Amino acid sequence: SPYVRRCHVIATRLGIPFEHKALSVFRDFSEFHAINPLVRAPTLLLDDGRCLMDSGLIIQHFEALRPGQGIIPPAGEKHTECLRLTALGLSMCDKAVQLYYEIVVRPETLRWAEWITRLTGQLRESAEALDAQRARESEILKQEMQSAARGRALDGYINAIRVKVRGNIVLPPAVSGNPEATFIVDQLPDGTVIEVRLKKSTGHAALDEAIERAIRKSSPLPKPDDQSLFNRTLAFTFRPLEQ
Repeated sequence: SPYVRRCHVIATRLGIPFEHKALSVFRDFSEFHAINPLVRAPTLLLDDGRCLMDSGLIIQHFEALRPGQGIIPPAGEKHTECLRLTALGLSMCDKAVQLYYEIVVRPETLRWAEWITRLTGQLRESAEALDAQRARESEILKQEMQSAARGRALDGYINAIRVKVRGNIVLPPAVSGNPEATFIVDQLPDGTVIEVRLKKSTGHAALDEAIERAIRKSSPLPKPDDQSLFNRTLAFTFRPLEQ
């Protein structure tokens, strides 16, 4: 049953221990009936002997056992999209079960060819829709990972420049706190500094001048490992005492 698998996945995902007993509503009817007279899969047998049915309700029970760890986002666009995809998946389950009954359980002489064709088409179209969604999400995830990797590489590049500049700063006396300055630096592709401009002062003219001298002394600046990160003009924020 796809509904049993659905509950199995959610329980595993939430770390809820359970014992899975595979019973067929056909082959094991009597044994299943002794547990649940309705003989409906999935059936969750609780420790106190009560039975829960319907995969959606069983999953709600699982989520109640793990507050704050629900599978579905609590609100917003992601919540709506998750509900849409869940409905699509459940519809596929419904059609797959109906198709199974029609071509496996029902006697061949009673099978309805038009119904089989319709169910098969609905299953195929639903699967194609889910595959297309998965492809879109995979591409978005790929782009997000690439963007994050580029951001980390850029942060590393900028930090390497800060470290070199900080090592060349000779602090003037009587500097209190850790004031911040922002400089605009123009450089050549080899890191040679060609111009330094103060954009935001620390409020201490002597400290601003010390930072500017340190930037010029640090020429050539470190180069990025990925040359696509190189930018002729960079904006740096410096806190001289920051480690």
